[in-house]
Amino acid sequence: MWLTLLQSFAFARADDDAPGLNGEHIIGDGETGFNFPSFGDKPITTEDVMKMLDSVTGLSDDEKDKLRDDLLTYAKDLRQKATGGIDPAQINPMQTIMLFSLLGLIALIFVFFVYKLFKILSEREQKKEEKKRSKQSKKKK
Repeated sequence: MWLTLLQSFAFARADDDAPGLNGEHIIGDGETGFNFPSFGDKPITTEDVMKMLDSVTGLSDDEKDKLRDDLLTYAKDLRQKATGGIDPAQINPMQTIMLFSLLGLIALIFVFFVYKLFKILSEREQKKEEKKRSKQSKKKK
């Protein structure tokens, strides 16, 4: 039930040919009296949906409370899916510091091994050049 109501909110578009009372557009059946304002291109926020839910007639307060809870849970789930399952409000600054320090440590280890490799290769190259020089000096004698 709440999913169809949310979908009707999400897909509500301003239609110039069918205005309702006071520039509003009527969505739903006339029996329950759904009368929601059009938002045009502006995205619908959670607050807008809650205001619309309060204006719905034909639902008891218990049903409205349950629907409100379901909508908030659904919005929270959507927000978590959009952020990859991580709620940005729950990220601890200490976790961020630990992450960057561990990444820095890994980078230092990588730089150390690259330096050692470069040093070994340059020493090997120097030894080859020294051998060439010694061979050339022996040939000259």
